[in-house]
Amino acid sequence: MTSFGRETFVEANDAFLALTGYSRDEVIGRTSQELGMWSSPEDQRKLREALQGGSGFRNLELRLRGKEGGGYTVLMSAESIQLNSDQGYLKMFYDITERKRTEDQLMNAIQDVMNDTSWFSQRVMEQLTNVRLGEQSPAQVVDLSKREREVLERLSRGANNEAIAADLGIATQTVRNYISAIYDKLGVHSRGEAIVWARERGIS
Repeated sequence: MTSFGRETFVEANDAFLALTGYSRDEVIGRTSQELGMWSSPEDQRKLREALQGGSGFRNLELRLRGKEGGGYTVLMSAESIQLNSDQGYLKMFYDITERKRTEDQLMNAIQDVMNDTSWFSQRVMEQLTNVRLGEQSPAQVVDLSKREREVLERLSRGANNEAIAADLGIATQTVRNYISAIYDKLGVHSRGEAIVWARERGIS
């Protein structure tokens, strides 16, 4: 929670302290600017503009810097509240660092396979990474056979069908059949979506 105007911290919960590495005493009474929490002047500008309305905002993507200098990508939301007789903001931070890392890895994997169609990989990224805060994730447990998991692992590393077939010693058509079965079980409709699903669960 921060005060209105100067944006001084008046309280911080354990999750925020764990993310940033600060103690409560180090945060209370100081501003995020004094603590150097924002990685760039651009992020500071975005935050100032978002707060100008006075009523709050939702899901502003920012780069947050921790006490030890580590960087995190967060979605920040703020709600206007009353702090005793003063107005302030209740700010919420949602850490999406791993999600952004997965997006970057996906882009690299797609570009490795389709390096002559970069326009397509960007379109895939725009469609697959449009994840809203609070959306339900796909089922965490899927009944994949041993061979299907082996195919998915290689798929998530960017291998094409021919490379997967050669690595596993099976026919290319058999690989296609496995991939089709994997799509059905995961509830996805494309190679890119399957890669995202696998990488979000550490399958690679």
